[in-house]
Amino acid sequence: MAARPEDTLRACLDLECEIRSGSPGDAELARSLGRGPLAAYGNYEEVLAQWLVRPDVHTLVAVVSGTAVGLAMLHYSRAGFRKWIADLVAIALEAPWTRRGIGRKLLESAERVARTSAPVAPAVGIRLDVAEDNLPARRLFESAGFHVIRTLERYYAGGQRALEMWKPLRFTLVTLGDVVSSSPGAARSLLRKSGGMGRR
Repeated sequence: MAARPEDTLRACLDLECEIRSGSPGDAELARSLGRGPLAAYGNYEEVLAQWLVRPDVHTLVAVVSGTAVGLAMLHYSRAGFRKWIADLVAIALEAPWTRRGIGRKLLESAERVARTSAPVAPAVGIRLDVAEDNLPARRLFESAGFHVIRTLERYYAGGQRALEMWKPLRFTLVTLGDVVSSSPGAARSLLRKSGGMGRR
């Protein structure tokens, strides 16, 4: 039987898991995640460390008993006049810390940040890209209310397909076209700017 969200959240609380803002001191965590769980999707080892210090990327770090074990990164895109979309450009945990509710807590924290910290007004929604074959992540996002809006062919460096997913955060007049066209593949765009991937 699958774990219920309240059970995984309780497990996270039992671990004394806290979420804090990221800092340059989290560079080794970012590199470790890039070498580990994200390595199959591109050159994330240095890219995550670069994103960590970008002023336009908001990083959240999961800490268990004083040890940083995962992170989530948000970047904002414009979706019309005074409307912003939060792009979840990265979310990852060190392997021993998966399936304990920490990813869910990071995701919920990222959503709270998106509701309050967009550049001009609260974000109208969160968009993310996830590898089509990353079933645990897809289940997490779907259970949190994200829906697939399109498939992105050969999105990752290894040629994997990605699913672009969306979750509205507040009612507003934003069309699916606004979501898709505001910054197609925000993580991919940031990767290019950081030198983490070539043209494909």
